[in-house]
Amino acid sequence: KRTIKEKVSVKNSFDIVLRNTHNINEAFDFAGMLKEEGVVYFFDPQITSTLQNVVNISITFSGDKDKAMDVLKKFSNTKLSEQASIKRDENLPFVFNIIHAGESGKVIKEDKEAAKAKSL
Repeated sequence: KRTIKEKVSVKNSFDIVLRNTHNINEAFDFAGMLKEEGVVYFFDPQITSTLQNVVNISITFSGDKDKAMDVLKKFSNTKLSEQASIKRDENLPFVFNIIHAGESGKVIKEDKEAAKAKSL
């Protein structure tokens, strides 16, 4: 009992990024899904900032960080709505992209390459 109690009382947090949002409701829907899926770890996602189509979400949780990361892995390719799905970035574990109907993952990757080219 003591070990479980100690693990639950340990508070941790991490920040994730949700890109390609068309409206703030998509971010709130995703935060709700995170909270529901991470209920065992007392996930408490809070939207901390928005800039154009990028939303930052801070998640506080209790317990083991590796187990909390397993919750994030469940959102590698998840349906958000009839028109949108969430794909976790393959290279950045704390970045999620919303893919809307008619868009493909290629659009996001091309945007990344364009951003790299602009920064050179």
